[in-house]
Amino acid sequence: MLTSGDSSLPLPVDAGLPFFYSNAAAKGYYRTVYTAAQFSAIDAKAESSMMPPERIGLLGDRWALVQSGQGDVGDF
Repeated sequence: MLTSGDSSLPLPVDAGLPFFYSNAAAKGYYRTVYTAAQFSAIDAKAESSMMPPERIGLLGDRWALVQSGQGDVGDF
């Protein structure tokens, strides 16, 4: 569990995961920022490995970045 003082959750590079999506089953009420490499890994497997609510949540996270000025609409 992350506390209010936590701002990141480091993962080992050799974790052996095809990708890591932090909002499994789209049950969380928070936004997530992924690095370009992390997002590419998620995007490559999204259609085959993620449930529709998770894919919608991922798009919502990306759009929130655009709206807050932290992302480009071209990345959306």
